[in-house]
Amino acid sequence: LASIYKACKVYVTASRGEGWNLPLCEAGAVGLPAIAPRHTSHPEVLPDGCGYFFEPDTSRLFEEAERTCPWFAGIPFTDFGPKARRELAHLMRKVRKNYPEAQERSKKHRAFVSSKLTWSLTARRIAERLRAPGHVELAELLRALGGVHELVVPPGQAGRGGSHGPEGNTQGL
Repeated sequence: LASIYKACKVYVTASRGEGWNLPLCEAGAVGLPAIAPRHTSHPEVLPDGCGYFFEPDTSRLFEEAERTCPWFAGIPFTDFGPKARRELAHLMRKVRKNYPEAQERSKKHRAFVSSKLTWSLTARRIAERLRAPGHVELAELLRALGGVHELVVPPGQAGRGGSHGPEGNTQGL
């Protein structure tokens, strides 16, 4: 997958709604310049100065979304009208004409992704939250479902009944 990203000059997403845009993170991980709408999770994954944003014209309800998934009922999604499409086209031309600037931004995005959005950091945060007061029920549910057998123990948390394996400290559920 990384070789596909590296074969491209820019990653463009025109997603109407994202809980988390993993391909945008992957593009950042390989240093690919990125363009995204300033909407939903994109500003969290592509901080200012790390890529390019275009503004959606508006948000609205899409009947198709509810047919795709009932959870989308009543949720407004980004709508890209003429203004947003013009702005996106402008940004694509800007990246093409000033590729060194785009590469500088992509270096910042890559540094952000590699320091803040790693799988090990994510696993550590999930483990911390599962061990937090009030989350015992969730940990028990996950164990009952058979989906989680071990949690990564953050540094300094060893000695709480966990084992020390090749992946670092773990605590069985």
